[in-house]
Amino acid sequence: MHHPAARADRERELLTRLWHESHRRTDVEGLRRAFVENLRFRLGVKPQYATQRDYYAALAYTVRDLLVERLQEADRGFARNGEKTVCYLSMEFLIGRLLINNLLNLGLLPAMEEALRPLGVSVTELSEVEPEAGLGNGGLGRLAACFLDSLATLGFPAVGYGIRYEHGMFRQEIVEGRQVERLDHWLRFPNPWEIPRPHASVKVEFGGKVVEMLDADGSFRPRWTGTRAVIGVPFDTGVVGYDGRTFNFLRLWSAKAASELDLARFNLGDYVGAAESKSLSESISKILYPNDDTAHGRELRLAQEYFFVSCSVHDFLRRFRERHDDLLKLPDQIAMQLNDTHPALAVAELQRLLVDEHRLPWDTAFDLVVRTTGYTNHTLLPEALEKWPAAMFEKNLPRHLQIIREIDRRFLGAVELAHPGDQRLKDAVSVFEPGPAENVRMAHLAVIGAHKVNGVSALHSELLRKRLFPEFDALKPGVFCNVTNGVTPRLWILKANPPLAALLDRELGEEWVTRLDRLERLRPRAEDPAFRAELRAVKRRNKTACIEYIRKETGIALSPDMLFAVQVKRLHEYKRQFLNALGVLARYRKLKSDPAYRASAVPRAAIFAGKAAPGYFTAKLIIRFICRVADMVNADPETKDKLAVVFLPNYGVSMAERLIPAADLSEQISTAGCEASGTGNMKFSMNGALTIGTLDGANIEIRDAVGHENFFLFGKTAEEIAALSLPREDDPVRRRYDPQDVLAARPDIAALLDQVASGELSPEEPEAFRSLVQGLTSLGDRWFVLADMPEYLAAQDRVDALYRDQEAWSRAAVLNVAGMGMFSSDRSITEYARTIWGLRPS
Repeated sequence: MHHPAARADRERELLTRLWHESHRRTDVEGLRRAFVENLRFRLGVKPQYATQRDYYAALAYTVRDLLVERLQEADRGFARNGEKTVCYLSMEFLIGRLLINNLLNLGLLPAMEEALRPLGVSVTELSEVEPEAGLGNGGLGRLAACFLDSLATLGFPAVGYGIRYEHGMFRQEIVEGRQVERLDHWLRFPNPWEIPRPHASVKVEFGGKVVEMLDADGSFRPRWTGTRAVIGVPFDTGVVGYDGRTFNFLRLWSAKAASELDLARFNLGDYVGAAESKSLSESISKILYPNDDTAHGRELRLAQEYFFVSCSVHDFLRRFRERHDDLLKLPDQIAMQLNDTHPALAVAELQRLLVDEHRLPWDTAFDLVVRTTGYTNHTLLPEALEKWPAAMFEKNLPRHLQIIREIDRRFLGAVELAHPGDQRLKDAVSVFEPGPAENVRMAHLAVIGAHKVNGVSALHSELLRKRLFPEFDALKPGVFCNVTNGVTPRLWILKANPPLAALLDRELGEEWVTRLDRLERLRPRAEDPAFRAELRAVKRRNKTACIEYIRKETGIALSPDMLFAVQVKRLHEYKRQFLNALGVLARYRKLKSDPAYRASAVPRAAIFAGKAAPGYFTAKLIIRFICRVADMVNADPETKDKLAVVFLPNYGVSMAERLIPAADLSEQISTAGCEASGTGNMKFSMNGALTIGTLDGANIEIRDAVGHENFFLFGKTAEEIAALSLPREDDPVRRRYDPQDVLAARPDIAALLDQVASGELSPEEPEAFRSLVQGLTSLGDRWFVLADMPEYLAAQDRVDALYRDQEAWSRAAVLNVAGMGMFSSDRSITEYARTIWGLRPS
């Protein structure tokens, strides 16, 4: 008889050998065979019955198998050999479609195309079948996705943590010029990229009460009891670096009820009530950003944030404990980065786990929390900095409210020691906002709980210190720093713009894909007429493809001879899509009234896209205004060859990949001092578009990088905006800025607003747009649209003048591409690693 332990060892040895032998072949024949096997065995579909979706799924599973295999071999995500792991917590990960992106990063796109060609299957066509993951809405989520790509490409072990939303924010439709929100059921079909990990599920608790107790040794040990539980089930998506250098993963949490059914209530005939708990629990991961205009919506939003934070902190602590016995090593092994204020509860949750479950002394635990945590701020707008009523915390997270109060008490105690009796200072930095509502200021919790706080552009970081957190900057010297955002060139050039990528390969060699600073070598080529012609040909090819896309989506026909002026981003008043639309209407009025101008005008297509939050009335009204301007302009035969207006519904990553390479002009026109950074501005410039913009966010650094003469600057600076917002010396009630002064000086702008207010654009509802005009005039023009409009119109005239000289325009376009080397997310991540996480590239 063989000893059972010896037999088990032999069985494990055999299993391990077979496991290593069961790898996937990546030659053309191996890829073709794997595709057919997935179609036959995994999907159970005969070729004669297979649909495009079946083919897509078979191909996606083929690529995913390669990802999983390499992820297992590398054992990345959480490092085993002493490297620190980045745990990146974000409410959004706007990852886009993954099929071609993964094939490019694996270096297998040409081989896969060759493998499927004899089968009559097109990789490009199948990529269009893939639904776009509804995991984000705007720049915050796209930045997080770029950072995951760069972390893997640079060789840093990392895990992205977020929520597996069953539905995205919404699918936008435009019906009679109005935004209509439809359910975005992106998980209607199985997602082939994700792998469920139910064994790593986490129990998350809500509600209940805190019972104060003493340990046997007399120490205070509160117990959180009477809670209701929700289960967080993780789903992993592999993240592969370029050339397969590193394999990390994105772990998304899905909320499941702790109990599927209340059997007692079901047996009593209360069938709806029996499933009520399940429905409430699973609503947490049901939809991205529920409307928080109601109390129930706000509670759900808070529950979402705590749910994913609790799951994530539990998870990385568990993984850490599997490898290390000493919790004091936590900051040496884990870097927890909070992407904006949404994950700020991680500060309180990590402190709770260290104190309540791992029994560390308070001061020891909080020192670990601070040394582990970094916080990235993404906004200067007070309304965007999250605040929650203390009463809401008391109801849903009573233990966390206690912990936050204690964090605040100890921090204010230190402030009192340094600045005795300064109540104004303590009110300014307290986590609890003074006032009857006693709101919990999440940004303050994040600042107190982090060892580094970074802004995302040079201007934004300066304004963080001077305008938003000046008291914290004085109390915590050296904590605030800057890391300007960047975007991944793998997606935003290599995948989105293959013609430009081929041109760069020829000029620079393929290493530009991971060394974007090599773009600088293109500068001399700006003086080469032949190279400028090649870049124009690339742009025209992209515009031609985009024209066909726009025709299919909207029925609007454009010409590649038109200047494509593009503004695509989330709808918000400070981003000033309304200023752009007013400028378009002003151009149309001039075309109609001035025959000489009409004869010489540069043909232009004004292209808009972006979603407005469901409860944001003014943003939705601006969409309606843009659509009405489009209806009027596009129906006019007198101007149709000179001006067209397009609003594309349901903006997302895939649409951006079509629009950005085709753009001639990038509209980055936010009110100065309001946009933290922007990343669309970077994508446009590195694809050869020129920018018209204000000195806001990363526009400043882009302008410096590409050359001031190659950027169409207009508008007030952040300092000028701040000065104009101050009260008048002779009338403290009024601001120094009065929009009526602009209207008095510019009768043409006054006449333009009169047309908008008159009802001409909406005869069936004459007052539809009157509130937009009132916002600029009688309500004070909060976002300084009229203040900047004269300079904006003049800047657009400069755009036209340069575009008439195609050689000069192309020269500026080359210099825009050449200047964008520093705006790679690889550079951003390298700076995070050095200044915040204490990492070195592997």
